[in-house]
Amino acid sequence: MATRLKGKQFRSVIADANVLWEVKRTIRSGVYECEAVNEPIEYKGQMLDSDYAGHIKRFMREDIEHSLRMAEFFEKSQREHEDFYTSLGDHQVVHYHHSGGAFIRCYAVTAGPRHELDHECVEEGERALEIVALVGEWRSYDLRPDGYHIKRVGRLFKPNASCIWENPKAPCRKRGGDPRFMKPVELPEVA
Repeated sequence: MATRLKGKQFRSVIADANVLWEVKRTIRSGVYECEAVNEPIEYKGQMLDSDYAGHIKRFMREDIEHSLRMAEFFEKSQREHEDFYTSLGDHQVVHYHHSGGAFIRCYAVTAGPRHELDHECVEEGERALEIVALVGEWRSYDLRPDGYHIKRVGRLFKPNASCIWENPKAPCRKRGGDPRFMKPVELPEVA
């Protein structure tokens, strides 16, 4: 039996926007008329309507159901990500898999006033990782004194849990070796 779609909301791209749509009515079997939902935003103290609010468009059932499945997948993935970070003990050591056997050793912390918050949207009070060392097989150009990763040692970031070696669900566990036993790379003085 097909799922009832009238009233369901889903996302689909129109032009340059990821629009929230609501199914309004059935046109014919497998075809639905949908309306773009207004999602106002505040800009410089003024409330602005969504660019496509009220726009009407027809969608096939499969496209709507695909969008709903994708939303469910991303919600589940985000829950697993947050659950993993919540499960980490204070100063627990974990390893972010950068690529090709190069790992970033980190401590799990709660971001506080003493931390220099990185551009990765880590907010005070949030669980995150403090970079303490680079381990594994790093390329020489990654280890220059002015290198990006060298300058980030001591800073916080919050990569996706699927890239953390200690996460049992992480695909990176299948490649790159076990970083827990790797010695830290000797780092040059930061320029």
